[in-house]
Amino acid sequence: MPAPDFVATALRLLCIGVGLMGLTGCFGSDDIKKDLDEYRVRLARVLDIQIPQHSAITELPLPAAGQLRTDIPAFILPMRDFYAIQHCELGSLVAQQNTAIGKTALPSQRLRYEMALVNTLDACINSIHTTHPALAEQLQQWKHVKVQQRPHVWANMIQTSEEMRLALSLSPEFLDAQHNQDAGASIAALAFLTQLRNSSLSDSANIEPQLQVLQSSRLPAKIWRTQALIAQQLNALTSAIAAHSATLPCPEGKASEQVTILRNVFYRYFIEKVQPVGSQLNRYHYLLNPTWESWLTDDALHPAFKNYIRTHSVEGFAAYQHAIDVHVKLWQQLLKRCNLSPVAPISAG
Repeated sequence: MPAPDFVATALRLLCIGVGLMGLTGCFGSDDIKKDLDEYRVRLARVLDIQIPQHSAITELPLPAAGQLRTDIPAFILPMRDFYAIQHCELGSLVAQQNTAIGKTALPSQRLRYEMALVNTLDACINSIHTTHPALAEQLQQWKHVKVQQRPHVWANMIQTSEEMRLALSLSPEFLDAQHNQDAGASIAALAFLTQLRNSSLSDSANIEPQLQVLQSSRLPAKIWRTQALIAQQLNALTSAIAAHSATLPCPEGKASEQVTILRNVFYRYFIEKVQPVGSQLNRYHYLLNPTWESWLTDDALHPAFKNYIRTHSVEGFAAYQHAIDVHVKLWQQLLKRCNLSPVAPISAG
């Protein structure tokens, strides 16, 4: 779980982010897709070959909410006992749960309710322990049950809240190299929501604003779509270049005009366009990694949900890194053979 000082910093970032953003998001673009497409077109032109265009992944298949939801038994208080706690704040909370609204509460509202419930039980127990000792003992047992249920209520919020599901699975845009104003607020929101699993924080009113931050930014989905796009496109380009690199002319270690133009294309599109986006992606990945690691080891979260997180935060990121590494090494080999450096070109093809 995030350290207290990190959570405090995260909350400050979050409040700033909420104030600056609406519900349409503050960053993201299709530039990386356009740049990779142009990279492919330029390489194909110089090599005089066809490099197939691949469709970008648009949606990440998160398991259905119904599959991930854990049913939490409601507490039924006999009418006789209900009247005995009317002078406690607990009485109004129990009444709230029994209303139609209470029975159809959103996952975030249910978590807020459960947090408030546990935080008021002790006061009520203390106020009735002399007049209604049996009921006080019953409420003590109820508190124990509620504390045990808390991780599952939290897990329902993480796994089934519509805002969180959109943030984790659907982004219409990709990461941008520079314009990422709400990324910090999104990372902070995930850190804060994660630490609510075991927190005794009484001020739970921030839960919905933080979920709205995530719904707006879609940062995790944006990262995972971008890494999948880069891996997919670079793997295709690497294969195409590798199939022709041995025949590219470099007589006596001197680069031909064709190889020089290829180097220029590599610099203009990979070094200047793709790498800056990759640098941002790496940064956000490592900032989010404590959250993903916490979720992956949490017994309250559904195995299918954890498998989804692992697929994208671990396996997908590794595949992206591998695609970058193989692509760069191929270019290093070609440029070394032709005594070229990946420097800024005077003119690009």
